[in-house]
Amino acid sequence: MNARRLSAISYGHLAIDILNSSVVIILTDATQQYNLPYSKIGLGSLLYTLAASLTQPLFGLLADRWRGRWLAAAGLLWTMVFYAVASFTQSFTALVVVLTIGALGSGAFHPAGIVNSSHAGGDRPATATSWFFLLGQSGLAIGPFVSGIVLQRMGLAGLPYIALAMTPAVILMFWALRDPMEDEDHETTGNAVRASTGAATAGLVTIFLLVVILRSTTLQSYMTLLPSYFADQGFTSAAYGLMVSVFIFAGA
Repeated sequence: MNARRLSAISYGHLAIDILNSSVVIILTDATQQYNLPYSKIGLGSLLYTLAASLTQPLFGLLADRWRGRWLAAAGLLWTMVFYAVASFTQSFTALVVVLTIGALGSGAFHPAGIVNSSHAGGDRPATATSWFFLLGQSGLAIGPFVSGIVLQRMGLAGLPYIALAMTPAVILMFWALRDPMEDEDHETTGNAVRASTGAATAGLVTIFLLVVILRSTTLQSYMTLLPSYFADQGFTSAAYGLMVSVFIFAGA
C-alpha cells in the first residue's frame, strides 16, 4: 500500500467535501438575508450538484490520461478560488453562479481521487478506498459546522478564510501525486473471459448506480432543506450547522 499517495488523496477528499457541504449552509444564510423562498435553496443546490456530477466522466478521461497526477490538486484549488470569490458577490444569483463554477473543481477531484486511492491500495484496493471515503464523509460532516460558525461571526466575508485553510491539502497532493501511477499487468485468459467479466461488471455498476441515485434523491433533499427549517425556528447558522454536521457524521 502506498501510504503517501493514499494519505494525500484522502486529505484532499476531506478538504473538498468540507467546501462542498458548506454550500447548503451558505445558500440558507443567503436566502435568510435576501428573504427568499425555499425553492431558491433547492435551485442553487441543484445547479451546484449538476456541475459537480455531470462533468465527472469528462474529468475521468483526463484523470486516466494524466495517470493520476495534478488533477485532484488542481480541482481542489479551483473550488477554493471560487469559494473565496463568492464572498464578494452582491446578489443571490451571482452567489449561485460563482459557487456553481467552483463546483467544477469537485467534478475534477473525485474521478482522480477514486483512481488514486484504489491504485494506492495495491492488493487491498477496497481497504484503501474505504479510508478515502471515510475522510470525505468526515469532510461533509465538518463543513456545515465550520461554515455555520464563520457565517455567524463574519458573514460571507469569512469564506476566503475557510478556503485558505484547505491550502495544505493542495500542497500535499501536488507533492505526493507528482509521479504518474505505475501500470499494472492484469493478464486475462482469452476474449471470452474478458467479455464475461465486462458484462458482469457493467451489470453490477448499473445496479450500484441505481442504489446511489435512489439514496441520494431522498438524502440530498433532506439535507438541502433541513438547515432552512432550523433557521426558521430561530436557530443561528452556527447552531443549525452543528445539527447538520452531527447528522452527516453518523454516516462516516
